[in-house]
This record gives sequence, structure tokens and C-alpha cells, in this order.
Amino acid sequence: MLNNPSTTIEDKVTIPPDVFVPALIEHLYSRETADRTVRAIASLLALESIAGKKDYTHAIVLHGGKRAIESIMELLERTGNDRRTLFIQEQAARAMFYLTEGKILASLQRKHEQLTAKGEEFGGVESIDLPRALRNMLDHCSVSKNPNLQRWSTSTIHHLVLEDQRRATMAVNEVAAAVASGQAPDDLEYNSFLDQLVSTGGIMILCSLIGAEDADTRAHAVAACQAILSSTRIMDNSRAALAEMTGGQPGGSETKDGEIVRALIAGGGCGSSVSQLLISADNAVAGMGCDFVASLVGPLLSQAAATASLPSQYDWRSDNDGMGACREAALEIATGACLPALLSLVRQHVRRPVELKKSAMETLAAVVLAVGEIGRAWAGGKYEEGLEMVGAPAKLKEALLLLNEEGTIDAALELLQSTAAQSLGSAADTPASRMRECAGIILASLTTCSAEAIMELQTRKVVSPLLLASNDASMLSPSSIRGDTAPRCLGVLETVASVLMFAWQHPSGASNELLDQLIEALDVGAISFLSKVLLKGVEWDSKDKAVGGMKSATACFRLLCCLFGIALTDETTIGMKRLMDAVDADSYNYNTGRNKKGPHNIVEAVLGSLQVASATAKKALMGSLGQGAHYQTALMDMLEAAVLATGSMCGSSVAPGGGEGTLIKGENFLALRSDEYVSRRRDICSAACDVVVRSGRAGPPLLPTMLVGGFGEGTVVASLRLSLAIAQNGVKTQHAKLAHSGILVPISDILRSALSNGDLYKFSAALALVRNCGPHVASGESGGLQSVRDAIRIATNVMTLPIPHDASIEQIETQESLKAECISALESLSHNAALWNAISTDALPSMVRYLQSTGDSPGASARMRETRCAALRVFLQLVQVPSHAVSAAESGLAQPLGKVLRNRAAKNSQEEDDEVPMLALEVLQVITKNDNARRKARILDTGVARDICNAIGNAATEKPKKPTDSRANITVIGLDILQAVLRDVESDVSTQSVLQSPAAIAFLDAVASERNFVRAMCSTLLLKTGMKLPVEDEETGQDHYEIPKLYGPPLVLVREACGGYANTHEAVAAIFFSVAVYACAIDSKRSDAFWKTSLLKDAQPESDPEESAQTAATFSAHLLSLLDSDYKPFMPLDPQRMEDFNLISRPLVRHHLLEALRDSIAAGVSGDGSDPYFVALFVKFNVPRVLLTLWDDPALLDVAFGLLKQVVEIDPDDVLHLFVESKEAIQALFNMLNLDPPAGTATDISEIRRFLASILGKLAENGLLTDAVTKFDARSAAIGALAAACLTEEAAVVNDDDDDEDMTSNRLSSGLMRCLVELCTVRDAKGGNKIVLSAPEAEAIAKNLGKKICHMVLSRFLERAKLQEYEMEEEEEIMNAPDVAMLCAVAQHDAALQILRRIGGLHALSQIASEGELSAVLVLKKACQDDFSLLLEADTFKSIMCLFSKKDHVAHWRTDVSLRRQIEGAAFDLLASLCGVSQKGRKAVGAAEECEQCTARAIEIVGSLGDDADAEDAAPPTVAAESDDDDDAPPSYNAVEVPADKIEMTADDSALCASAMSFLSSLVSVPAIRKELVENDDFIKASSSLVKTEISLSLRYDSIKLIKSLAPFATKDSTLNADLVADVLIEALNADVKSSGAVTAGEVNGNLIHGAAVGGLQITFSTLESDKQLDVARSVVNRFTKSVKTLTVAKGDKRHLGQLIYNMTLILLLARGKDSSEEAFTKQLMSSLINVVQWRYDPKTKLEDPDGKLLCASVTHCLQVLSLTLMTTDEQVASLGIKKSDLSGTVLMVARPGKAPRKAIDMMSALSKAIDGADAACGIAAANLKNLIAS
Repeated sequence: MLNNPSTTIEDKVTIPPDVFVPALIEHLYSRETADRTVRAIASLLALESIAGKKDYTHAIVLHGGKRAIESIMELLERTGNDRRTLFIQEQAARAMFYLTEGKILASLQRKHEQLTAKGEEFGGVESIDLPRALRNMLDHCSVSKNPNLQRWSTSTIHHLVLEDQRRATMAVNEVAAAVASGQAPDDLEYNSFLDQLVSTGGIMILCSLIGAEDADTRAHAVAACQAILSSTRIMDNSRAALAEMTGGQPGGSETKDGEIVRALIAGGGCGSSVSQLLISADNAVAGMGCDFVASLVGPLLSQAAATASLPSQYDWRSDNDGMGACREAALEIATGACLPALLSLVRQHVRRPVELKKSAMETLAAVVLAVGEIGRAWAGGKYEEGLEMVGAPAKLKEALLLLNEEGTIDAALELLQSTAAQSLGSAADTPASRMRECAGIILASLTTCSAEAIMELQTRKVVSPLLLASNDASMLSPSSIRGDTAPRCLGVLETVASVLMFAWQHPSGASNELLDQLIEALDVGAISFLSKVLLKGVEWDSKDKAVGGMKSATACFRLLCCLFGIALTDETTIGMKRLMDAVDADSYNYNTGRNKKGPHNIVEAVLGSLQVASATAKKALMGSLGQGAHYQTALMDMLEAAVLATGSMCGSSVAPGGGEGTLIKGENFLALRSDEYVSRRRDICSAACDVVVRSGRAGPPLLPTMLVGGFGEGTVVASLRLSLAIAQNGVKTQHAKLAHSGILVPISDILRSALSNGDLYKFSAALALVRNCGPHVASGESGGLQSVRDAIRIATNVMTLPIPHDASIEQIETQESLKAECISALESLSHNAALWNAISTDALPSMVRYLQSTGDSPGASARMRETRCAALRVFLQLVQVPSHAVSAAESGLAQPLGKVLRNRAAKNSQEEDDEVPMLALEVLQVITKNDNARRKARILDTGVARDICNAIGNAATEKPKKPTDSRANITVIGLDILQAVLRDVESDVSTQSVLQSPAAIAFLDAVASERNFVRAMCSTLLLKTGMKLPVEDEETGQDHYEIPKLYGPPLVLVREACGGYANTHEAVAAIFFSVAVYACAIDSKRSDAFWKTSLLKDAQPESDPEESAQTAATFSAHLLSLLDSDYKPFMPLDPQRMEDFNLISRPLVRHHLLEALRDSIAAGVSGDGSDPYFVALFVKFNVPRVLLTLWDDPALLDVAFGLLKQVVEIDPDDVLHLFVESKEAIQALFNMLNLDPPAGTATDISEIRRFLASILGKLAENGLLTDAVTKFDARSAAIGALAAACLTEEAAVVNDDDDDEDMTSNRLSSGLMRCLVELCTVRDAKGGNKIVLSAPEAEAIAKNLGKKICHMVLSRFLERAKLQEYEMEEEEEIMNAPDVAMLCAVAQHDAALQILRRIGGLHALSQIASEGELSAVLVLKKACQDDFSLLLEADTFKSIMCLFSKKDHVAHWRTDVSLRRQIEGAAFDLLASLCGVSQKGRKAVGAAEECEQCTARAIEIVGSLGDDADAEDAAPPTVAAESDDDDDAPPSYNAVEVPADKIEMTADDSALCASAMSFLSSLVSVPAIRKELVENDDFIKASSSLVKTEISLSLRYDSIKLIKSLAPFATKDSTLNADLVADVLIEALNADVKSSGAVTAGEVNGNLIHGAAVGGLQITFSTLESDKQLDVARSVVNRFTKSVKTLTVAKGDKRHLGQLIYNMTLILLLARGKDSSEEAFTKQLMSSLINVVQWRYDPKTKLEDPDGKLLCASVTHCLQVLSLTLMTTDEQVASLGIKKSDLSGTVLMVARPGKAPRKAIDMMSALSKAIDGADAACGIAAANLKNLIAS
């Protein structure tokens, strides 16, 4: 028709495409006809598509070519949004849709090839400019004005993407074909433009269309996005294959799908729009959304490479690989709205097509798998705790949290336990089987990193159900979902293994909980099932299938590790028996039904797998396997799991990952588990050892390689655990094999790194291996010897580690246990002769330092004792060699050995079988026998000699054990050592040289310092007396006196050679005499200490002085007798020293013993002058004879004569009296009695005795030595204080002055009081003195001495007044008097203060307070808090007021700013309280002369702190100005504190200012004061400014209260006018007040402040202008609304809220009658008023005091306000925005603590209850209101 215009419309014409189309498309090129032409083309192509034809479509491209396509493009590129343009563009997009359809383009390509083969030129597929077309379609798919255009454009994009894929892959194929034919690779002829969709925003546009309103558009957008992603992945694979062929060029191996996935994520491809597709009721739509989501994460399951274990702390955000983007998509899905949508699809109760459910389940499995793998990489085996420790990304933690919270576990368990999903043993790949497999994957993924998920599964007891669900043929089949084709049961196996592993690592609950889980697993056939899985084997030659096999084997090994490990933790052995029975039953099946050449049980299967895996791993380590990262990680995981399982089978009960912080102790390690399977474990250890230490062509042994981390970090701990199990349960043959395999090299490194990292388990485990394997290493074996030497160095360093001062008990015990293990290891290594040199060189100094560090802990545990014994045994072995003994001495071994002796002996109940002291003494004995070593040891200089004395002294006993006693050994060895040391001291022949030598002094110090040793020697020497004194008493028939055993037990008699003497007792006597000589010749404290101990002068307080004197006298007389009889042990062994003995040594000792005897007799003689005991003593030892024989020695004459005279003439009564009274006096008098008489003159002993008697008599007469004082611990302090008082009185008598006799300060009572004060005074933290009394003490003082103290205080003030009257200066400041200080201290206690009140003590306290004593002021305040009228008694209040009128301006408290604030603040509070409680008090204060000064001071304070105060311009206060004497007033703060113009307010200032304002408020009713306040403009301004202070709520409240009290006196012409009051109070009412911290009952809060402000506004409201009244009303309404909310909800401070609401409702009544306030009565106010009524009459409301009555009155006001508001015309009500109908429907929601808010009673019901109530006013108002609302 176009070619032949004569053709009519009625004619049926069929025009061939090659004729019609060229004619048609000619009109495309004209702008006038292009619009209609494109419509015709679009309709033609649509009809042809319906008809299933393609000719016309082909003709357009073939004949029109590129020009026709470009013309259509130009139409699409027209600008304009009018309907015509959009319609034309719609037709153009429609035409492009049909032209780019895949089938059309494919057939067009073939036809084009046919035509071009004939030599004709036609347009082809390449005529379509894909990038241009795609840009146009993207532009139009976002046009919402024309949905059809949007729909056609979006659908066309899908076609363009597929065509782009075809072109790109064809270009790759062409290059690949050229390369395959041997040509050089050229550049690709076509490059895909899909990756440009990210940068151009195309992906973002398509993602936005997923949520479009048009369903077709959504579908096309989803399909386009999915096609883009799919095409990108196809092209990535093509380019990767090409890159592999060409060596990287062209194409490259870089993948683009990651960018696409991330663009889809950024565009919302995982957001709510997709979730809406998933939850769509249309299954097709839901399936489309599910497929799209699956395309994002599907490769994580379907690709084997994606199953590779992720590196630690894997960051998907920096992973540019496609899998990284997929994992990011998984996290977005898990944290977005898609997760709940996916879960809703897979629920069992949801009716959806099974294919849809399958797709959703697979998608969910991929998501959870990705989250689980990332979580495991971050958690490091520590689950959520690990995530927090390493700071895992928040997105990951959120994903895990949501997976647990959204019920993912529930969905998975439903599928696994559902009978509908059971396969009935079929291996077919059904949707049900795939869904069950996905459920297992989900559980396995969650349990790898989430403890919460594991605990959820534990509570559901899923072990046996899961094992049952997986134990069928279908679950053993290869997976069709996973790319690694692992068995379908893999997920379930991993889940069960994770659950059991967690339970093992974190045991909790009952002790049999683990056993129950073990038996539960065994009962469902876990062993046989695991055997089936393991026998499936691993296809090692397959890259992907091998990964699946290795993963399943890994899960089996982990589960076996748990089963065997848990069985080992069972103390009942039930679990182990059940497990081994199951293994045996399974092995029967191995032997009967399977190949006998293979494994015979599951244990052998594990060992075989370990062997194969290790060989394969060695190949991978050597680089001979190139199977990919996923293959490598799976292999390493399998190897690690196999080693873990083998470790459990060998006997390791330490859970993998649960050993952190576990210390492998030697005693536990060496103790084998005693059950019937010991031999089997030993066999397993033997077989495992052979596997892991075997070396050959495959490479070095497996175990050392694993220990160095050659197979990954995970195998280090696993292999260490296996080695430990073999060492523990194997025999020495295995120990030797381990040592020879070379493991000690990495073990030494592990030991070092574990020590630096603080890894207790690794360190102790490595140390245990060194301990067991080290003895078997020899020189030149794999570097083992050097490694053990390194280990020795590390272990010895541990022994010297100091314990931190802030270490906990647990940390201390752990560190001590580590040191013990190190020493035990060294002891074990000492059996290897090759290590002796290393131990001697390295260990000896460190062990010495260890003993030094542990020698200070006397209360050692049994473990520490054993450790010390081990160390000492090593020392004892070393020092046998002379050179080693010298080395040990040089290293300082002697000193720590001495500490060991001292601390072991210091225990109250020493273990008699303790080896420690014995071993220490044996080591010292060996050292001392070596002359050179003894000199190097410096036993005297280092204090070891003293420690030996201490040990010997503590070994003394009355009854040694028979036949042997360790104390006897200690005694004989210790004395032998001391004798050897003493021989060195006395090596010089001259006695005088010896006595002057430092060695003699040191030896004396060593012995004298040990009191127990000295006493034990004395007790031993007294044994020769038989401990009896014979006597003949005819009256009593007594034949002897027992010598008191006050020295304690003697040393054990050992009848063998000791230090050159026949026995130990003779050796003791020799040592005692030598020390006694040194003590006499050497003047030192230690000499005195030695004799005090020997003569019992340091006896305990509870000992009997008489017995001490008797025993000391007996001891002295006994030694004198032995000296007189030439006792052999006292004689020198060297005959050349006899002369010195007779001339020096013996006279020295005799002189001291004579004095001792003299003093002892003086102390012990009875009162009548004759004591039978001493008479027996004189007879026993023939004392007179001994004394007479000593007269020939001039040096002993005086003392011997005096002693003899004493025996005859002494009067014992006085002596006994003094000794009975007090231990302190006895000790002091003993020191005086020991004084020697002057040299060369006869000492008058009787004169000294009379002097002492006079002293004792005076002390007794003064009552200081009383029995009561001796009953308390403070006896010494009491006696000292009493003695000081006696001396003070004595001094007063000597200096008696009649003029001062009557002065209080000179009286005895004052001195005694001062003494009492000093006794009660302690120094505080600031270095000052402070009287400290307990409450009972203070009460007792107040009760007994209160009147006296008060009298003394008042007397002092009277005396000062008299002195001032005569213009005399007082000698003592009153405030420094002791009675003043004591009165203040006593009054601090409540009970004592009440006593002082009753006896009139407040007057005395007020006098003290007037001196500026803060404690007195505060005490007065506390004393009067119940009744402030007490201040009126005796005009006590005037003393307080004097603080503001004193002329003494230089008082210390006036210059101390802080103290002055406190004093004046407390004074103002006192006066304010007095004025506030009674009118009488107010009148008294107002009439007082000091009132003017008080008021002026208060005004000054307020004025100086207000915002408007100006220090320079403001005139001084009127009252102060009118004063005749300017000195009467105290200086202002400006004069004292800050010379600046203005004072910056602090918290202390605010407290003082608040007190001042409170005082002024209480005196407003006094006319004179009120006049002064009202007329003081500066004061009014300052007070007004303080209303808005933020520093103190109390100050704000007192400011408002003052303004309120002044409000009635406001005048128009003054500064204090009604407008000012209103403005100030409105501002206070509008300000929100926040309480600080926890509130208390009496604390000022916002309600109290606002209530006071409203109260003030009530006073001035009627006098205000209209606009001001409206402001007041609006402010009140605003505050009322907020207060009602606070009233009706549970939150908020409700104290004083009743008063506030009452004041506001009252002022609302006032405002209701004012036309100016009409606007304030809004609908919101009406609702609040109604809410109050509803709250009041709600059944749950309870009115409590103190606000109950106020709130009831407020309700009445509310009803009246409501009635008055509605009691007008409807027009007026409507003008206020109020509808009566709305009022009746007002709803009040009342809060409930801990619950959701509830609806309160409705308005009409509340009114009904009000009408029926007892309050008439309320009832009438409610009835009226109800009628008004109803009308």
C-alpha cells in the first residue's frame, strides 16, 4: 500500500517482508513520520511474535541495518516528559524488546551468515549498539509516568545483558581457538560493558525497581539483576580459562562478579524490597525473590573453592574476590529483613511448594555457612567471648545474634526431626534430602562459632536425635548441594562434634552430665556410624571430591576425640567401659565382614587415616600438590583432627581449646589412670608413636614438623597434646622414640614462646615432655641435647621470677606450681650424665635464687615442701664433688638454705617427717667440711649460723621419739656445723684477739638472736641437776623442790661424736660457755639479750616472776658450781689456751653469774626474809663456799661481798610486793637492779634497795599499780600517763604559788584532764591531733565528768572576764584548754550530747561556739534540732549572734574563709530555725542588740553573691552604716577573701547564702528588719537574681521563699513591686529543675521550688495587669500539664507534688474569674484537669500522706475550674477549641512499673464516683460538670 497508492483499504494485501520492511523503515528517517512508523513497527513485531514468526523482525535488521536501529534509538533519546513523547518512546522500547530477544538474535545470526555467504551485504546483529541501547533503557526504566515504557525498558535490559554475554564469550572463544591453533593471542574484539553498570549506577537503578509497584517491572528488574550477575560469572570463568591458556593475556584472571554483588548489596538487593518478594503469597513471586537471593550467595555452597577455611580474623570487606562479596551478601541477608522472610518459607507449618522451600533452605544454608565460617575465623575457638576479645566487626556479631534470635535453629531442627523429611533409606536426590542436608549445614555452621547456639542445642538434648537422623543410607550419599560432594551427614556430624566438644571444654552442672551425653551417643550407634563414614574413604586424586571426604573424616575424628576424651574424664570408668565395648563390637564387624588387610577397629582406622593424611600433608608442604587452597586447608584440618582423636585415644583428657590456663602437674602427670584399659592405651600409644615419629623417603618424622607449625597453627597444640598423652601413658621406649625423633627442638621453642606469651598449658605441657624425654637424649641426636640445655635455661629462669605485689592468691599458687614443675624437671634431667654440666652451670644459680625467693614463706604447702626437697636433693648430690661444693658456696647457696631452716622451724606444728630441714642441714654440713667451701659460704656473715641456731632451738623436745627422731638428726648435724664455725672463730691462739675479732661478735649475734636456742642450751645444762633441789622439811615432809621448767624443752641427747665432743650435750655446753665469754667481753645489745634470755629476764608476762628468779638463781648457781669443778666441756681443747681460760674467760663468766645470782635472789626471796627454796639452793650448790672462794679475786670482791650480805640482810617483803604488782614496773626495776657498782669502791647495796623501795612505795600510794590496769592491753599507756600526772603534781607542789592556786589551769583536775586528753588523742591523716572516743567512752565521760568539765569551761570564761576587767592578760588561751577540747569531743556523740543537755551543758557549749569553734556550733545545731527553743534558755542564742558582732576581728576563724563560711552558715541555720519554730524566738532574736549586725551580715552576703551586686558602687548596708563603732562588725568577705570587684559564687558560697536568706525570711515579720529589706534596692535585685541560680537548689528555694515572704509588702513605686515579683516567680516556675543524684526525703526538688513560686504568684496575681495575669496563667497551665504527667506515671520525683498541684489549681480558680486569662484555658488544660479527676477516682489509686489531702482538695478545684469553663455559651466554649463530646471521651493511660501502661477509669465513671463521695464540694462540682457535659 505504501508503494502502490491505488490500493484500497478493502483489498487484502500480503506483502513480502523484503518488500514491505524497506518501504516502512524509510519513514523512520523522517522526523514527521518517524513517530507513526515506530508505532507500526512495534505493532508489526508484536503480531509476528504472537504468530510465532520472525521474518519481519529479521527484515528490519537485515534491510534497515544500523541506520534503522539508530533511528529507533534517536526516538528513545528524545527529550520531554509529555504524554506523546513518552508514548512514542514506549513504542520504540517495545520494538527494541522484540528486536533484541535472544531467539530472534540467534536465528538472525544464522540467516545473516547465509546471506553474506552469497556475497550480499545486509545488516546483522552487530548493528545493535548494545552500550547505547542499554543506556537508553536504563534511562527509561526509571520513568514512572509511563509504566508501560518502564516495563518494556526493564525487560529489554535483560535481552541486552544476554546478548552482551554472547558477544563477550564469543570473543574469548575466538582468541582461544587462535591460541589453540598456534597463533599469538590478540586482544579481545569485544569487551563486556556489564562491569560499567556499577560505576554508571545501572545496578542501583535496577535494584530500585525491585520494589516497584508494577509486578511485571519488578519481575523484569529481578531477572535483569540476576542475568547481570550470572553473565558476569560466566564471563569471569571464560576469561580465567583463557588467561590460563595464554599465561595471563589477554582477558586476565581478575573476576568482576564481586563488584556486581557488592553493587547489588549497595542498591538494596538484600533489603526490604527483596524481603517483600520472599514473603509474597504468590509462590512464583516468592520463588523469583528466592532465586535472586540464591544467586548472591549460592556459590558459597556450590563451589568447592568456597569451602576453604578462612584465615584468622578474615575481613570480607577487603576481600576483592567474588567469594568475599558473596560472604558480604550473606552478612547483609543475615542482618536484614531477608532472614525472617527466608525462615518463614522453610517452616514446616507453612504451606509452600517443596521446590520453593528447597530453594529457600539452600539459600539459608549458604548464608549461615558464610556467617559461621567468618565467625570461626574471628572467634578462634572461643565463640562469642572470642569475638569480643579480638574486637570482631559489629556486623558479624549482629548476624550471629540475629541467627540465634530469629529461630534458625528451630527451623533446622524441625526439618531434621520431621518424619515428612525422612528419606526411608533412599539415596535419591530429593528436595527433602537436600533440605535435611541444608539443616545440618546450618546447625554445623552456627555451632562452630556460637556458644549460645550450642547451649540451645544442649538444652534440647539433640545428640542422639541428630545421630539417628543422619544414620541412614541417604545421609551417607554424596552431596549434590556442596561443591566438594561431602556426605550429606557432614553437617550433622560437625554439629554433634561441636556440641560434645563444647560440653567437654565447659563442664557444668552435675558431674555425670558429660557421662550421660557420652552414653547417649553410644546408645544410638555412634561408633558404627562413624566407621561407615570413615570407610567411605577419600578420593585423594580428585581435587573437589577429596575435599568432601576430608571434611567428613575431620568431623568423625573430632567426634571420636570428644568421645574418648569425655570417657577419660569419667571417674566411675563406666563411660570408658561402654566406649570400649562399642569399639570391640564394631571391630567384630571389621574382622568378619570386611577386608582383613585393612583396619580391624576404628582406632586402627584413625591411625591409618593419620598416616595417609600425614604423608599427603608432607607432599603438600613440599609443594608437590597443586590442588588449591580449599584442598590444602581441608587436608590440614583433617590432619589436626586426626591428631586430636589419636591424642584422646592415647589417654589425653584435656579438651582441645579447653586446656587454656591448665597446669600440667608432675604428680598428676605421672599418675596413670587405673582402669582395665591401661594396656590397651599403652598399645595405642605405641602404634601412634610409630606413626608420628617414623621417618623415611616421605620426609622427616611427622611430629616435629607439626610441633613447629609446619602443618598450620592448629596442629601445634594438637601434636603437643598427643605427645603429652604418649609420654604419660606410654613406656620409656616411647619416651626414647620421642626424644630421638627430634621433638625436643620445637618443644624448647614452644617452652620459650609459651613463657613469653603466658600460655600456662603449653609451657607446662612442654616442660612435662622435657622432663620425660630429656633423660633419653644423647649428644649429636637431632640437636636434642642443645635443646634440652636451652630448656634447662628457660626452666631455671622461671624459678627466679618474682611474684607481683598485686598478684592474687590463685596467681601466686600457679607461679609456685610452675617453679615446682621446673625443679622436678631438673631433678629428672639430672639422671642424664650428658646434662650434668648444663645443670651445674645454669641450674645451680637459678635454684639458689629460687630458694632465696621461697625462703620467706614459712607456711609452705606440701607441694612446696616436696619442691624444696627436690631442689635440696640436687644440691646434696652436687656438693659431694669438692669443686661443685665451692661453686655452690660462691653462688650464695648457704643463705637460702638458712632461710629454709628458719621458715620450716617457724611453723607452730612442724611435721616431724619433713625432709626439708634435714636436707638443708646435710648440704650445709657437706659444705662446712670443705675448708675452702666453708670460707666461701660465709656462714656467719650471711646469717646462716643464726638460722642453724634457730633450727636447733626449734628441734628441742622433752620426749624424743624412739628409736629415731628427725629432731635428733637436726641437733647433731646443726651442732656439728656450729662447732666447725666456732673452730674458725677461735683459730687465733690469743683469747684477747679472739674477743676483739668481728667473727666472735658475729657468732655472739647469731646465737644471742635466737632466744629458743639459748633457752634450749640452758635447759640442757640444767639437766645435770636432775631438776630437783633436795630439802628436809619436817613439818611438811617434803624432800625436794622442783626446779621450774621455764627454759622450755632441752636438746636431744645423741650419744655419738659431735664437733669433737662425746655427745650433743657436751657440745652444747662448750658452745654456751664460749658464747657466754663473748657476751661478757663484748659490750653490745646482743650480749645483754643473751644474758637476759639465759637468766629469764625476758620472760613472758604470764610467767611467774618468783619462779623465774628461782630458775635463774638455780641456773647461775649451777654454772658457778660447774666452773668451780672444772667441768670438761668448759675447758679449752687446746692446752695452750688454759692460761687465758683461768685469767680471762672464767673470771668474766663468774662475775656475770654472781651478779645474776644476786639479782635473782633479790627478786625471789620471800617477804619474811627467809625463803625455803633459796635455802635449798644455797645448800645444793654450796653458794657461801663458792662466794668465799671468790674473795681472792679483786674484780669479784665487791659483788661477792654484796651478794653474801644480801643473802643475810635483805627484807623480801617489799621485793615480792613490787614483783607481784606489774610486769612493766618489774621490767624497769630489773634494769636498775642490774647496774654494777662504781669501780674501785664498795657499793652500798642497801641504799639502792631503799631507793627502789621508795619508788615502788610512791607508785603504790598514788594508785598507779592496780590490778585492773594489768587486766587490759593498755596497761603500759595507763601507767605511763599516771606517772606523768604524779610528776606534774609534784612539780606543782614545788612551784606552789598562792596567787595562782585558784586558777583553773593550775588545779590538779586540769592536769589530770590534760593527761586524759593526751591519752585519747591520735594523729589524723593530715598530721594534726584529734581526740578519738568511742560512743561508750564518751557516754561514760559525760555521765561521770560532764558537770565537772562544764564547770571548768564556764570557770575559764569567768576568769577571763575578770582578767579583762582588770586589763590583765590571760596566761592560757581558752580554746587550747583540755577541758574545752574534751567537752567538744564528748558532745560529738548523740547519747553523750543528750546527757550534756540534761545537765545544762549547752550553755558551756554556746560559750565555746561564741569563740568560733565549728564543732561546738554544729553540736548546738544537732542538740536543738528537736526543740530549738532550748536556745532561749540562759540567752544561749545570743552567744551565737555574738559571732557577727565580736570586736575580735583577728580570730583565726575569721581569716579562714572556708571555716568562716561553715561557722556563719551554721549560725544562720540555728537562728533561722529558732525564729521559724516560735513567735517567742523570733521576737527574742529581733529584739536582741546583736540583731542589727546579724541582719547586716546576711544582707551583705546576699548582696555580694547576687548577679546585680557591685562591690565598688554599692553602698554599705544601712544598719552597718549607722553603727557608731565600725569595729563592732566583722570584716566582709571582700575584705578577707577576694579583693576583686565581684565574688564568683561557689558551692560553699551558695550554702552560706541560702542560710542567710533563710534567716532573713524568718525575720520578715519584724517591722524594722522588713523595712530594711524592702528599701534596699540592691538587696532586692540580688535576691531576685539568685532565684535562677544553677549552683544549689537550696539557694534557689530560699531565694524564692524570701521573695514570697516579701511579696505582701510590694508597692508600685519601689523596686519590690508586683511586676518584679511576678516576673521573678514566673521565670522560676518556667524553669525545669533537675535533681542531682539519689533523692532523700528532705531534699529540695523542683516541685518544692515551683510550689513556692506559685504560692508567691497567688499573692500578687490580683494586682497584676491583664497581660501579666495571662502570662502567669499560661505558665501555671504549662507547669500544671507537666505535673499531671508526673502524677499519673510511675517515673519522676513526686515529693511535694501534692502541694504544687494544689497551689496551681487554686491560682487557676483565681484566673478563671479574669477575662484576661481566658486564652489560657485551652483544650490541653481541660484534658489535664480531667486526667487529675480520672487518676483520683481510678480504683488502683491510693492516696498517701503527706500529699493525700492536698490532692483531694486539688481534685475539687479541678472540677470547679472545669465547671466554670463550661458554664458559658457554646460559642464561647468553641472559641477555646473545646468540644464537650471530646471531654467525656478523654483517655488516661496510667503507667505500671514493669508492665505495659493501662487505661484508667473513664471520665463519666470518675464523675459518678465523685458525686457519690463524701466531699460535698467535690460532689456538687462533679454533678454540675456532668450535667454540663451531657448538655
